[in-house]
Amino acid sequence: HSRRRWLALMPKSGRLLLTTNTKRSSEMTLTLVDRSEVPKDAKVHRPIWRFKVKLDGRYKARLCFDGRYQVQGKDVWETTAPVPPFELIRVCLTLLLQASAKIAQADILNAFLHSEVDAMVFMEQPEGYRIGRKVCRLNKSLYGLQQASRLWHLTLIEALVEEGLVQSAYCNCILMGRWKSIWMIVIIYVDDLIVGSNDPEKVESLLDKLQERFGVRIEDFTTYLGMKCTLRNGSLFLSQQHLVRELIAKTDCQSKRPTLTPANPKTFLEEMGEPFEDLERYRSVIGSLLWLGRSTRPDILFQVIALAQFQASPTMIQWGAAQHLVRYIKGTSSLGIKLNADPADHDIKVYFDAGHHNPALRSRSSTGFLVTLGGAPIAWSSSIQKNVTISSAESEYMAISEGMRVVLWMTYFFEEMEEVTGIKRYKRPNCFTDSQPAIALIEKEDPCMPSTRHLQARAHWMWQHFRSDGNGPHFQLNYINTKENLADILTKSFIATAPFCRLRDKILSHNPDYDP
Repeated sequence: HSRRRWLALMPKSGRLLLTTNTKRSSEMTLTLVDRSEVPKDAKVHRPIWRFKVKLDGRYKARLCFDGRYQVQGKDVWETTAPVPPFELIRVCLTLLLQASAKIAQADILNAFLHSEVDAMVFMEQPEGYRIGRKVCRLNKSLYGLQQASRLWHLTLIEALVEEGLVQSAYCNCILMGRWKSIWMIVIIYVDDLIVGSNDPEKVESLLDKLQERFGVRIEDFTTYLGMKCTLRNGSLFLSQQHLVRELIAKTDCQSKRPTLTPANPKTFLEEMGEPFEDLERYRSVIGSLLWLGRSTRPDILFQVIALAQFQASPTMIQWGAAQHLVRYIKGTSSLGIKLNADPADHDIKVYFDAGHHNPALRSRSSTGFLVTLGGAPIAWSSSIQKNVTISSAESEYMAISEGMRVVLWMTYFFEEMEEVTGIKRYKRPNCFTDSQPAIALIEKEDPCMPSTRHLQARAHWMWQHFRSDGNGPHFQLNYINTKENLADILTKSFIATAPFCRLRDKILSHNPDYDP
């Protein structure tokens, strides 16, 4: 049945791309030219058909380009194309919710086909089409062309700037604008757009212009970047139950009982042991778990980081630990991130923590930090510290330094948004750590202290941001009890279930539309 559906779509897709009409050839994606017209030093690349069933059940057949053999400086130049970080996506969505703004989601139809190719590129005719001894010359980008994402990004940015929007200085994929009392925010993720404004007519007007220029499909805001989106009472719940189901199948955990925590405290992730032979399977599971942990499940991120160290040569011990983790998310698949809509609650809180000499990380220290806006988690990280630290205070000090880089970047973004759009939702962050020695090191600001003089300058730069500027410190660093430090969940494996669950339930919420 699926084969017939895709075969029926192939001629339609091909006809949209191929033309021999020279009057309109520059407007079409491909032009058929005689093989003799191809320069001797140019390569004729292969076409590829790609078939997919979308999350909403739609079948898609797409003609793609095999760009593996493009040559730098001949048929490809720059290829870098940005995507917005999840942190700023959550920030923008939270601010839109708190402002009760109109939020619309749109998908640009055949996005890459709207940007002109910046080099002379040739391709064989696609399978199912044979017109003489001709080859295809690309006028517009195809999926698979190395520079396609970049060319499309520049094309879309140009179109949005023409409508009066301004590109953020801190994220190339977020644009904002203001027209007297009307403001707008646009988030771009390749060909997916989120458009939000305090004026619904402004949203409709922009989408109409994009429809005129590119072709747009307006979608219900129910899925975004692989996340299920549930709007309830003005708040937005983000979850990934479909990814959990895929992971359960990948790890053969369908019949296994759920576990209460991500890691088994009795399991030591040592390098020696019986090898796990299926490297591709292990890496696929770790990749999916990383996406889950960075998107909607910060409670699993530390254990995923620990397991990711062994992707080159996993053992049966690591595979068993990965299955244990999947069994945990199997029993907690209803959990996710809830972005709050309370306009009165826009406090920003930052929690820092470190795990010194962590056995799960080959005795390296770990860094964890979590940022909340209005009580909802908008940014988090769990990572292995690059430098070896000789005390727990030093580990905490390095964690604060690393986390402050992200906090400062987000602070600048908040200030820019307030300046451009006039949205007054920003308060200076309150920062928390459970290490009083680390607070003392920062307050003394003495690079010659025996406990800090061996540290690099990159660890000391944060002093200026905790120093008083006449109106009080830029940021306030406060002490918090370890039991209340939300970042604790990002730096260690918990032996006891109760402390872990108490912190987890302060960060995550249950999906109101949970469908097991």
